[in-house]
Amino acid sequence: DPSLLPNQMIEDVLGREIRVALNGTGGDELFAGYGRYFPLNVERRYLMLPAALRKGLVEPLAHLLDLHLAFRLGRAALYRSDPGRYLWAHSTLFPSHFLKLIGHEQSLPSPAQSAFADEWEGDEQTRLLWADINTYLPEDLLLLLDRTSMAASVEGRVPFLDHRLVEKALSVPMGVRAPGGRQKALERAMAEGLLPAEVIDAPKQGFASPVPKWMAGSLGGLALKLLKRPQSLERGWWTAMGIERLCAEPSRHAFRIYQLLMLELCVRLHVESQTLDAPDFGLEDMAP
Repeated sequence: DPSLLPNQMIEDVLGREIRVALNGTGGDELFAGYGRYFPLNVERRYLMLPAALRKGLVEPLAHLLDLHLAFRLGRAALYRSDPGRYLWAHSTLFPSHFLKLIGHEQSLPSPAQSAFADEWEGDEQTRLLWADINTYLPEDLLLLLDRTSMAASVEGRVPFLDHRLVEKALSVPMGVRAPGGRQKALERAMAEGLLPAEVIDAPKQGFASPVPKWMAGSLGGLALKLLKRPQSLERGWWTAMGIERLCAEPSRHAFRIYQLLMLELCVRLHVESQTLDAPDFGLEDMAP
């Protein structure tokens, strides 16, 4: 997760004077703070077309013209029919057409989000929240918080994840949690009288890292070199041509390149037990 870096910077500042800090992790997953918890307007409008027209003409034509457009159109109906797969389709960086682009031909298991979404009996949005609470939250956000805070000797606490609040938040109907499709509407209403209006009504701001800028610079060249090395290609996860295709368009594929680079480094360090200063690691030209 590239947001690890700005989060680590914040924890480092906190660690100078503070040993215990409250963190807002979990608020988005409980109160629908991400756009992927709502069907997009373009998806709603698209589903107003007759099914015969969508399946018989529009989607086949989109497959010929733009595979990514075809993927986006095809996922529209999943919000109701398979919320877990809809969530995966809105969060994955590598849907099938991008796997094909990089030359990946190995079969993949079903998305974990689908299994958890199927567990929950309720409206579609709550099923999406439940899926993220059981996957994205523990496997990314809480892991990131724990590692960055502990590295700075700060204990991070997450009051949103008190089990009583989680249970109450998930019992609220979608129309109360986010009336009119407004993200975190209930949470904002709960904060009235406690926080200034300019804070409550402020737009959502994430801790984004400038990955496209990195990939357009020296990190893109390093990624290209590392991902095309023979020991990387031998695994069969991607091809040299596939990596070249991604790196040729860093503004479009920056986060995909970053994810593959992190996977590659993780495998080398923690599976193959290489070290960063190994003669054949590929970082020799990064030395000062």
